[in-house]
Amino acid sequence: MKDLVCGRTFCGFWRFGVTKNMGMVDRGIRAVVGVVLLVLFFTVQGSIRYIGLLGIVMLFTAAIGFCPLYKPFGIKTGPAPRIPPAT
Repeated sequence: MKDLVCGRTFCGFWRFGVTKNMGMVDRGIRAVVGVVLLVLFFTVQGSIRYIGLLGIVMLFTAAIGFCPLYKPFGIKTGPAPRIPPAT
């Protein structure tokens, strides 16, 4: 999932000290689940359909690569930072 605008998603968003904490697999799974939830919102009848609105949150977090719930627990599903070899 390539970033959307200016080489980064939502260009000004990262000025607030937010760092990506989601890897590509996590973002892909969230995007698929988000779409499925939105489809349920438009196809299911009754009050249970409003759970489908969570699909918007899933798609948004997948697009920006940041999950606010991961931050307090220190979870990062992206690749590990590369450490240069000792010389």
